[in-house]
Amino acid sequence: MEACLATRPDTTRDTDTYDLVVVGCGIAGLSAAVTAAEDDARVVVLERSTYEERGGNSRYTEAYLRMEDEEHVADHFVDDLLTSSLGYSDAQLARFLAEAIPPSIAWLRGHGVRFTSRETQFLSQSRPRLLPDGGGLAIVEALTAAAERLGVTFLFETAATALIQDQRGEVVGVRARARDRGLTEIRGQAVLLASGGFEGNTEMLARYFGPDAFHLRPIARGSRFNKGEGIEMGLAIGAEPSGQFDSFHAEPIDPRSEVTEATVMVYPYGILVNRLGQRFVDEGRTTVDHWYEAVAREIRRQPESIAYFVADQRLFDICGYRRGLRTDQPLIEAPRRPSSRASWISPKSRSSRRWSASTQRRPPRTDRSIRSTWTAMPPRASSRRSPTGPCRSTDLRWSPARSPVRSSSPSAVSR
Repeated sequence: MEACLATRPDTTRDTDTYDLVVVGCGIAGLSAAVTAAEDDARVVVLERSTYEERGGNSRYTEAYLRMEDEEHVADHFVDDLLTSSLGYSDAQLARFLAEAIPPSIAWLRGHGVRFTSRETQFLSQSRPRLLPDGGGLAIVEALTAAAERLGVTFLFETAATALIQDQRGEVVGVRARARDRGLTEIRGQAVLLASGGFEGNTEMLARYFGPDAFHLRPIARGSRFNKGEGIEMGLAIGAEPSGQFDSFHAEPIDPRSEVTEATVMVYPYGILVNRLGQRFVDEGRTTVDHWYEAVAREIRRQPESIAYFVADQRLFDICGYRRGLRTDQPLIEAPRRPSSRASWISPKSRSSRRWSASTQRRPPRTDRSIRSTWTAMPPRASSRRSPTGPCRSTDLRWSPARSPVRSSSPSAVSR
């Protein structure tokens, strides 16, 4: 019998020792790298992706900031943080964050990032939003350019795999796997882990989110580079866990679409039902920006983490409704009636109630399991003005039960 011996790959060592080794090239890692380089530190940044795809999730997001303007965070900013964490967040850290945001915005502005207030995808909102002109990509591009000017070294297609410790247990570098050099060691006086979560690691998703985690789909394409090594490297040497490992930021999206953030934020203007035709959430409990994550989590609890948004003709009367519907997939339209004088009887309704097109009356309300399906008039042009006048970011909710004219199917996702 022949013996098969597994040989250990050679590990090369970077001859340079850096002041700071940064793992991850998103906004957090780039900010740390630029800040250290501005103090004359020798910095190296390791990034799993290619140069063209650097930036993590930030590259693909609009980067909404809960701010009144560049110098003031939104009212109740700290309270909102504490409420969303059920009071488990560190209140002192939350207040420090609120105080540090305005000078951080000024620092980014000094590197060429411009901020603006404009309409968002939330047709109704309770908190103001400030965002960089050009989204998260604008910040990634500006900070990358600043880092390059300051002499920061970038190692792309290089993934950190383990932390290196000396005999006293202090971290002195990282082991990494580079596409062009194989296994390598990079030494540094300090190591900063800024490599994101584990959205791109199906094993970790199942470990922390449960057996149905495969239904979760990352919102932004940058998530596929987030494999969770930063978390696992820290835990492997005894770092103290912090935060909620079984939770995530969630948004309702159209799972048919491949575009980034194919969000379905128009759900208050119709109803949401699961695959069984059951309504499961109060869609219009509060403004969209305050409620969408809770709605996405309710969708997550439904069979196969799928829901269907059902709306009637009046969705198209809302000025700017497309801002809240970012899918590139066509909406599903119910069959049109052959003539304007036709009437139709629901085959599954419990009584022979009619909806006449000639009177254009609203069909009778269905029960919560949506047992009836009603036809409607052909869709109007989407350019129609809102029935309340000029386009405004107001809550134009209707009664929840409407005839299902068009639908798209959002699902809960992780970010």
